[in-house]
Amino acid sequence: MHAEAGGAGSVDRLRAVLDQARQVQDQEAEVLTLDALARSYTVAGELDRAVDYLARADEIMPSAAHLVFDSDRLDARRARTLVEDDNRAVAPT
Repeated sequence: MHAEAGGAGSVDRLRAVLDQARQVQDQEAEVLTLDALARSYTVAGELDRAVDYLARADEIMPSAAHLVFDSDRLDARRARTLVEDDNRAVAPT
């Protein structure tokens, strides 16, 4: 699942997927959806929210590691890169 800058509608769809993943206890889908939401929030400039979603996904990973690998988490990788880039841009020199 890859997040794209599709506006509020795509975030709403991702939230619906997240709700369904939680209802059926699909941890793989939950991790990847949290990552996609995090990426969406970084693109929107909501970095605190993105970091929160990444942390939630990371908390689930130990129980989902047999289903999803760090290499599968493309949205998480991109979101982290965007957060780090922003932190470097505002860090004192």
